[in-house]
Amino acid sequence: MKFECNSKQLCSALQLVSTVIPGKSPREILQNVLVDARDGHVQLAGTDLEVGMRYVVPDVQVAKEGVILAEAAKLTQILREAGESISKFESGDALEFRVTYEGAEFEMKGFDPEEYPDVPEFEGEGVEIDGSVLSEMISHTAFAAAKESMRFAINGVLFTVKEGTAHMVGTDGHRLAWIKRKVQIAEDVSFRGILPLKALDVISRLVAETEEPVKLKLEENFIIIKSGNGVVTSKLVEGSYPNYEDVIPRENDKIATIDV
Repeated sequence: MKFECNSKQLCSALQLVSTVIPGKSPREILQNVLVDARDGHVQLAGTDLEVGMRYVVPDVQVAKEGVILAEAAKLTQILREAGESISKFESGDALEFRVTYEGAEFEMKGFDPEEYPDVPEFEGEGVEIDGSVLSEMISHTAFAAAKESMRFAINGVLFTVKEGTAHMVGTDGHRLAWIKRKVQIAEDVSFRGILPLKALDVISRLVAETEEPVKLKLEENFIIIKSGNGVVTSKLVEGSYPNYEDVIPRENDKIATIDV
């Protein structure tokens, strides 16, 4: 493998992917980031087995295609010190590689990329939701979800799409936040799943990177979202979500409008 690219651009992408990479783990390999250079770009991938992320860094000069698995924290530190300079990566062996930029050179040990868990890619069309709408829905509900409850279902946010409307609900059993927004989705498209808070945090960061529509697919036990150059995959929280609609008063005539 041999490529060179802007250090700051690569560092920003790595910091984003690192939000899903655990700082400590019984499985040491999960503390690494997969770096795949080919076709004029570099794709970074990371996962903690629950939430995974892929991010493409475009406009990279790739002289030789290849894949390495590098310790994410150390590589981030190197790229942060490189600033605006051009970093060069070179490896003849997937288990060791060299990073150089003006005035500095680092020899690093890698890991076998074949042993890294698979991080799914977004395939097919999916449905589209405006990124600003999705970001708003997350910010209005994630804060209310439980952080460590024995009722696992409320350790996440319920995301439902039905009849052209998207709903998000968060609750910790004492308070409840619910938001619904009209979305440009066919009336016959519907799905329902509980998203973990870590995934919502990563999705919010990713959506903030671009103004493009967000594509999403909800499978049987996971959700996959594509926004701009990034893809986030997350397992859904298991369990039955409380019937929140029964909690919300239907015949309430006491309404106050307050300037926030």
